[in-house]
Amino acid sequence: MRDGLAVVVREGLKGNHLLFATQDLAAASDRQDVSASVAGELGAAGMALIRAASITEARLLIDGLSAPCRAALARLYLRFLARCALARGDAN
Repeated sequence: MRDGLAVVVREGLKGNHLLFATQDLAAASDRQDVSASVAGELGAAGMALIRAASITEARLLIDGLSAPCRAALARLYLRFLARCALARGDAN
């Protein structure tokens, strides 16, 4: 999935978010503390995403997470994209 990650980042920097539904990206802006159970789910999801064989498989895995976990994961994803943009010199 390494090549898939490159595609996800490249497209994400263009505004095409392949892994997340619009409502999950919108929920990412709701800054909330993450409970211990959501943190555990997030950790397990991260490990499963590393093993995902395709973007489609990763998307299905994300779709199956709880709403708070999807929002937390989307928050991490958007922060990662912001850092990638900054590293490329794209950020304001």
